[in-house]
Formats: sequence, C-alpha cells, structure tokens
Amino acid sequence: VAVRVPSHPVAQALLAALENHPRGFIPIAAPSANTSGRPSPTSARHVVHDLAGAVHAVIDGGEVEVGVESTVVDCSGEDEGEVVILR
Repeated sequence: VAVRVPSHPVAQALLAALENHPRGFIPIAAPSANTSGRPSPTSARHVVHDLAGAVHAVIDGGEVEVGVESTVVDCSGEDEGEVVILR
C-alpha cells in the first residue's frame, strides 16, 4: 500500500472535501501526473500535454518551480524502525 501526502493547499482542500462528503469518505487513487520515465511536470499545461487525453480532468494549482519525484520507502523490514529508500 502506498500513501501520497500532498502539501499543496488545493490538494489538501480536495481531500478535506472528499473526507466530509455527504455520502461518507471518498478515497481517491492518484498516480503521478506524468508518463513513467518522463520528467515531473511543473504546470497543469505539462500534465495535459504529457497525458494527452488519458485523463478526464486536471486540477490546476499553479506552477511550481521544481518538479520533484516522490520518495518511495519500504517500512516492511523485520527491524523496528527500519526504513529503506527505494526511490
């Protein structure tokens, strides 16, 4: 199981709205906004161009200065507190 924790206020507001939805909590699955092996996008325009019709919507929270790939860690080790950085 992987959990993505966004820090952007627009993403936080979306998650809060889904958490408080009248029909109950609505989880979302959101992969990276770029094709595997491509650079991380720094604007909604980059996402739309890269994914070219493969998504129904893009939420534009404004441009970022640097596209930073997510850190992926493995916490399943036998030693308590052991964390292995996978990416």
